[in-house]
Amino acid sequence: MIAAQAYQESGLDQSKRRPTGAIGVMQVLPRTAADPNVNIADIEKLENNIHAGVKYLLSPGRFCLPAPPCRLTEGTEKILPVGKKTVDSDLKV
Repeated sequence: MIAAQAYQESGLDQSKRRPTGAIGVMQVLPRTAADPNVNIADIEKLENNIHAGVKYLLSPGRFCLPAPPCRLTEGTEKILPVGKKTVDSDLKV
């Protein structure tokens, strides 16, 4: 599952950067990495980037399926609880 998420986010390319500020294989935002539930520094490093991405996916209250609209680049405030409908569609997470 983690490899699939990384492939979806970046094509497994640690050098990938997005205009939104997302970094690396897992496309983690610096503010997401700094979140107290994640707290991983140096996400420019491959191992730390993956660690931050996995820790975020598994953080308390943040059950996240590797499919839109739940993406690491959304930041912690936009992840929807399981079963809640998204704002723009009838898709449930």
